[in-house]
Amino acid sequence: MPKEVVGENDDAVNSDLAVGSLFNVKGKVVLVTGGGSGIGAMIASGFVQNGSRVYIASRKDISTYAAQLTQKGPGSCVAVSCDISSYEQQQKLIETIKQAEGKLHFLVNNSGTNYGAPLGQYKPDMFEKVMQLNTNALFALT
Repeated sequence: MPKEVVGENDDAVNSDLAVGSLFNVKGKVVLVTGGGSGIGAMIASGFVQNGSRVYIASRKDISTYAAQLTQKGPGSCVAVSCDISSYEQQQKLIETIKQAEGKLHFLVNNSGTNYGAPLGQYKPDMFEKVMQLNTNALFALT
């Protein structure tokens, strides 16, 4: 049986592991792809309401939603126009956050798409679009 090491559990004993501290996101920098609608919008709202600085990326103009979140606070929200399936646009997105914040604490890869047609109408280019956004883009952005 291994021997006890003096002080090996000091961090566990002396840390504040209360739920309020353990899951505190105040002041953290967050990127939520697809953050302008649906689940992504709820995730972004949750982070803002808990004091994070949130960047939401979308192909559509979501600046009004970002302003609403910032107004609600106490965190803030910035809308960034970005097609996550484009590697070049991903790089611009990351550079925007890097210049503004210098760091990123959380990445929520929420953007995604599907092929909403019967299997008999399958088109290779649609499958490539789904795989590019749901798999390749997710990996590259991470």
